[in-house]
Amino acid sequence: MSSVPQYSSLDMTDTCRCKTECNCPSDGCQCAPKCGCDSGSHCKPKPDPACGNPHDAIPFLRAYNPKWTDHFYTTDAAEMKHAVADLGFTAEGNAGYVFKTQVGATIPLYRLYQPTALDHFYTTSELEKDTAVAKDGYVFESIIAYVYDSQICGSIPLYRLYNAAVIDHFYTISASERVNAAKSDGYTEEGIACYVLPDKA
Repeated sequence: MSSVPQYSSLDMTDTCRCKTECNCPSDGCQCAPKCGCDSGSHCKPKPDPACGNPHDAIPFLRAYNPKWTDHFYTTDAAEMKHAVADLGFTAEGNAGYVFKTQVGATIPLYRLYQPTALDHFYTTSELEKDTAVAKDGYVFESIIAYVYDSQICGSIPLYRLYNAAVIDHFYTISASERVNAAKSDGYTEEGIACYVLPDKA
């Protein structure tokens, strides 16, 4: 049995955890001797409970169907594989990282679909979701992810754009891609949809 004292993870002031990491209340590693961390341990501030564990974040997969002029996003790798193999979509990498379940300060990101226009629509607004269903012919599909409502925890903006001519909602974490889509591809900027974690190095 380890001789290292056991402390509650709920005590954010005096305790630290020693295993692969030594979590300290400051950057100075003052708690390392108390925890018994060896000299090779990594010492860092305790995580912010509002952020959740970034290691639990998963890719927000992105694809595009040029025939449908539809941008599609999912956290489900099997769903993406089906969209690419069977529905004419081309995978376009990730639009950042999100959470599959609600953690910390995250909020739901709703996914809707308009079967006539062949458009997927994503919003964190429950009112906007309900209006799209009631008035615009969209079908609510699911809570596709959990995201941040403000720029906290090292998150970055997920920009939202809309092309009324082809009825396509487009989301990107790239500021330059956002500008180009608005300037050259007929899209109108609609602000920031939410905040997501950046792609992992």
